Amino acid sequence: MRYFIIVIAVLILFSTLISVGFYFYADNYLTEKKIIDKELIISIPPGSSLNKCVDILNNDGLFKPNWFFKIYIRFYSKLNHVQIIAGIYRFSSEMDNRMILNSLFSGKNLYLVKVTYPEGITLMKFAEITENHFNISSKGFLDYVNSPEILQKYGINATTAEGYLMPDTYTFQRDASIEAIAEKLLHEQQKIWVKYFKSESGRSKFTKHEILTLASIIEAETPVSEERPRVSGVYQNRLKKNMLLQADPTVAYIFQDKKNLTYSDLKTVNRYNTYIFHGLPPGPINSPSLSSIKAAMEPEEHNYLYFVAIGDSSRRHKFSENYRQHLLYVLEYRKNLRKKNKVIP
Repeated sequence: MRYFIIVIAVLILFSTLISVGFYFYADNYLTEKKIIDKELIISIPPGSSLNKCVDILNNDGLFKPNWFFKIYIRFYSKLNHVQIIAGIYRFSSEMDNRMILNSLFSGKNLYLVKVTYPEGITLMKFAEITENHFNISSKGFLDYVNSPEILQKYGINATTAEGYLMPDTYTFQRDASIEAIAEKLLHEQQKIWVKYFKSESGRSKFTKHEILTLASIIEAETPVSEERPRVSGVYQNRLKKNMLLQADPTVAYIFQDKKNLTYSDLKTVNRYNTYIFHGLPPGPINSPSLSSIKAAMEPEEHNYLYFVAIGDSSRRHKFSENYRQHLLYVLEYRKNLRKKNKVIP
């Protein structure tokens, strides 16, 4: 019995020494620094096995010796019930192997890109911003979002997705695909529509497409969110009276990059020219903000039929119920612009 106890004690001591030795051996590799000079970008493709991940990291001088980390990373994965998260990672010189290992299983150091798509921008601008941040051509982006399959998938009853991408600031992986980016932008607006407007749209005389179209005009007309319900009321009053909307932004949309419209531009025969064609244009002219969509759904009730900018730094407008009063406000607008030494077309 005494001999048996001695054997057990020796085995325990031996296993303890092995464990302690392995701990210090492992700790030496896990805490190894100076393996990255400045900054390292590493891509872990989706579906990569644990062994493949170690091989990828080995190519950049990390996770050596190879045999140790292939054993350790498998043990770590099973013990913690986690898997490596695929993506592009950015590692700094301050990181040791343990930190890098934790990053791979948590996604902490994924190389993410923040992209801001401002409110009121056109689909073309969405494409340009995407091209500036990713290895994606603006043409490829436009082809994707305007494809019949995507338009049908998101219930867009139009020839383009103009107005159906939600402006906001998003975080994407550096290697994000066209599909990941475009469908995120489309899905976000769909989510907002369901959250705020779907229950109300059944009581509206407008379809979703018409609401977004009106909202895009409101967005282009005023940057002042408190004014938007009033501007919405003006356009809806004009629609009720079968008056032309005469919205400059719809004409500007025809020419896209043109800064100042001329009187000849207002005579252009195009369905987006609301100086010639009655009713709303065929579709949105930009991607409206949440406040503009709300304004289109809930217009302010009043008798105004006209509005014109004040012409000062407030960027606000003056509203009138008749054309005579409107002309007086137009004169004030021109006078204010002259004071600021601006050229009046």
